[in-house]
Amino acid sequence: MGYVDKYVKLKPEDFQLSLWGGDAVLNNLDLRLDVIEKAIQLPIVFKSGHIHEIRLHVPWTKLGSEPIVVTINTIECILKLRDTAYDGDNSSRSAAEKAKSKSPQVRARTRRQDAGDIPPGYLQSVMNKITNNLSIIVNNLIIKFVEDDIVLSINMKSAEVYSVDELWNRAFIDLSPPEFLLRKSINFCDLTVCLDKCNSSDPENPEPTSPKEDDVGWAQWAWSYVPQILPSEEEELLQETKPKKKHEPLILSVGMYAHKITLVFKLTEKIREKVHYGPQKVAFRPFMLLEGEGIALEILVQGLLFFDVQFGVTNMLLTSQGQCICGAEDKDDQKSNNILIGGDNLQTKVSSNYYTHSLFDVNCPANQKEPLQFVLDGKTHRQINTEQHGMQRFGVFWLDYLYVLEQTQKEGHEFESYSFDMT
Repeated sequence: MGYVDKYVKLKPEDFQLSLWGGDAVLNNLDLRLDVIEKAIQLPIVFKSGHIHEIRLHVPWTKLGSEPIVVTINTIECILKLRDTAYDGDNSSRSAAEKAKSKSPQVRARTRRQDAGDIPPGYLQSVMNKITNNLSIIVNNLIIKFVEDDIVLSINMKSAEVYSVDELWNRAFIDLSPPEFLLRKSINFCDLTVCLDKCNSSDPENPEPTSPKEDDVGWAQWAWSYVPQILPSEEEELLQETKPKKKHEPLILSVGMYAHKITLVFKLTEKIREKVHYGPQKVAFRPFMLLEGEGIALEILVQGLLFFDVQFGVTNMLLTSQGQCICGAEDKDDQKSNNILIGGDNLQTKVSSNYYTHSLFDVNCPANQKEPLQFVLDGKTHRQINTEQHGMQRFGVFWLDYLYVLEQTQKEGHEFESYSFDMT
């Protein structure tokens, strides 16, 4: 319970404990906001954080075959963008001590000390199994971002995180050489995002304040994540103490795939009750339906040298719904409602489809315990990803945006050439 008490304020009267039975229930908990801010080190400030209930299930007799389940019921956090840069050190420390703590020697010594605290042997293998298979269930998550008089609310009915196997089925994972690929599945249910304007009568939100020059806006907040990709000040200081070597930029590969997406376009109209002077109600009337199947978005980045985005749709259907906005009534013939239709049937995509070479593909090299190979050369990329290849993989729409930075040398001078390509 000491680990939980590090982030949550625990009181003896707040929880019911049956630890040896494998269950623990914690009620009405307040988060330790300063500890969480120091742990995540993001440009945000926690104004408040409260958890209604936490349930822990620990299968003591089956730690090597069953996961620990953490269930969080109703968690609400109110956040605000930080006005100044985050400083995780104590204010009492002098500038000299801060500079000393950032030196490469101190950081290397700290890493060696942390590595020495790792328990060896069987205990370490059990700890790895526990952390790799930890399951987290969150019911009723409420997060509010407040900036001036704007409130961005994110409400989620439920979310679950658990480990899966190579077929993306729930499983207990035991990583062993040469397989070191850990897969996690995250399921969201009923996610709602609202952008509202608060007022001074709202007790949870502050009164509108005039903006300051050093306030951090949404753009600055998003830009604050860039140093995680580009070299930070500490990394640059460490590089100055070592001989300069050219390292290949890291490769970032992101893929998002959807089996079917449905969009319903609706019109709003005000309806007055039959009672005279009654209140008006807002009714939503659908007028168009868009369905797409076999949708993929893939992004491949290697520093500033290579950037590629591919987007494709296998088939698409656009139909009218209900009464036309022009007032004409729909005909009985259903085909007359089709505005746009095209593409191939997903069942016919056997050799190549929208998730080919992804982790969802059984024949993917990663699922065959082989290293992934990425094409990072512009000429080779164009030879492989031709228009015929894209339409064979998808069917109705395919877009390939390629950016390559090539360095050439001529007569002792180094030049940089840019290459753009869109298909």
